[in-house]
Amino acid sequence: MGKKKNHIDGKGKGGRHTTLTDFSGKVVKCLERIPGVKKVSPGVIKSVSGSRGGCRVKLHKENFGFLATIRGNAYVQELRIYTTNKKVVAKELGSCFTCTVVWAE
Repeated sequence: MGKKKNHIDGKGKGGRHTTLTDFSGKVVKCLERIPGVKKVSPGVIKSVSGSRGGCRVKLHKENFGFLATIRGNAYVQELRIYTTNKKVVAKELGSCFTCTVVWAE
């Protein structure tokens, strides 16, 4: 049986949640191509009221790499991105999308 759409599995997968929002799935595909990304662990999906349109990736620096808050049109999901090279990941992630990639304080 093939891989389910918008699920993460295999090498580099972490955590118990495997479902991804449409936009989180695109972020994970981008991350798979970046050297230095060791693991991506998806968090719980939350529905947001009122569509603001567009998309946004907010990166929070952590010891392991980043806690990324991924916002699409109707959902928000956090991804834990485990990496040894934060600068490369942030730069490459920003070049993958036309949406906003911001640093959280």
